[in-house]
Parts: sequence; structure tokens; C-alpha cells
Amino acid sequence: MLRWFLWISLLPLLISSPSQSVCATQDTCIALTTPQERYLPHPAAWTIPATLIGAGVVCLRQLGLVGVNETTRDWFKGPEGSFKYVDDIAQFVPTAAVCGMHLWGLQGRSSQRVFWEAGVVSFASMAMVVNTVKWIEISRRPDRSAWNSFPSGHTATAFVGAELLRVEYGVRYPWVAVGGYTMAIGTGLLRIHHDRHWLGDVLAGAGIGIASVWLGYYVQPYVDRALCWLIPPMRREALTLSFSSTSGLGLGLRYRF
Repeated sequence: MLRWFLWISLLPLLISSPSQSVCATQDTCIALTTPQERYLPHPAAWTIPATLIGAGVVCLRQLGLVGVNETTRDWFKGPEGSFKYVDDIAQFVPTAAVCGMHLWGLQGRSSQRVFWEAGVVSFASMAMVVNTVKWIEISRRPDRSAWNSFPSGHTATAFVGAELLRVEYGVRYPWVAVGGYTMAIGTGLLRIHHDRHWLGDVLAGAGIGIASVWLGYYVQPYVDRALCWLIPPMRREALTLSFSSTSGLGLGLRYRF
């Protein structure tokens, strides 16, 4: 019973195509991720999320270094009730787009297995960092409702989806990546508009979201190997998840005992 529970719980992480996923023997797992699938940004690129997070920290009211939070709040704050709940939905749109494109069968940078494993690690990393920092209660929300303003979880969620969309489909479909980032930026601005976050919270959330995706792709091969060892005697010969306009959503399983 426990074995089947683990299979169901880890199902998104075990997605692959029939020609990919092989555990060579019960005792040995071979590497399943090709170098082309493993997204490793240039080390200098890490200055982008680092700068965003650093700018968010500098904007904290406790530091008293800048008044940009109040200025931005005055610019973007709207009447109460305007665009209500839009940001609650918009934060998930980039993620829904990249997942939908993979399920539809559009070839991205990575195989389905690599994408789902990296994606799960990305969201897990983002959630852990965001909720840990919120628990410390660094900053009070602009509407004075709570002390968990920093960083913005909505913005971090949106930027994880936008960066996944860019990594997977940015080369082949640049307009999709632009749309994902437009939605993510819009989500952050709406959080300011609704008086739920300061500018610094949004900047830090964006940086955390981007860095989480890069970490997810870096860690993915190790996750794949751990999963391979987690389920011995059932060797993964094939597990596919795809969506076809003619046949609909289909999940194919084949095990070799």
C-alpha cells in the first residue's frame, strides 16, 4: 500500500517519454538527463536575481535609505475593489501556460520528465524561501493587515511560471516568453495597486522566483537519480503524459519487473 502511495504522490516527477527513462539494472541507475536539457545560466546571469533581491532589501522601511516604496504606492494604488482578485488568478497564468504547452505536446527545451522534475523543485524552493522569510515578519503590509509583507508570494509564483516559460519555449516562441513576463510584472504591480505589498516586496519576489527556476534545473539530475533509486524493483521503462487534440489527455504506463 505504501509503495502505491509513493507512486501516486511522485507521479508528476516520473514523467518521461518511452525512449528516455531506463534504470539499467536493479542496482544501477544511469543518468537520464542530457546536457542540452539541463539549463545552466551563465554565472554572470545570477546578478539579475541577486540585484532584484538586493533592491528589495534596500527598499525595506526599516533601513530608511529610500522613500521609493511610498512614492510607488502613491503612483499605483487604486480605488478599493478595482481589479479585485485579478492578481490572485494572474499569478498562475504563466505556470498554466507552460504546463499546458507541454501537455499539448509542443516540444520545449526539455523532455517532459526533466521539465516536471525541475518545475516541482522550482516551486518547492520558492515556497520554502518565501514562507520562511514571511515567518520572520520583517515588514508590515501597506494596508497594515499583517507583518508578512516581505517578499511578495504572488509575484514569486508568477515569476517562477514566467521563467519556466522562457526557458522552455523562449527560443522557439519568443512572444510566449514576453507574454509570461508581462503577466508576472502585471501581477506584481497589482499587488501594489491593491495596497498589499511595497515595491521592495515585489522586486524581491521576482528575484526569488527567477533564482528558484535556475536552482530547479540545476538540481533536477540529482532528483532524477534519487527517484530511480527510490523505486527498485519497479524499473521505469516508460511513463508518458501527453495531450492530443484528437485523442485527448492520455497517461501511458509500462513497467518491467
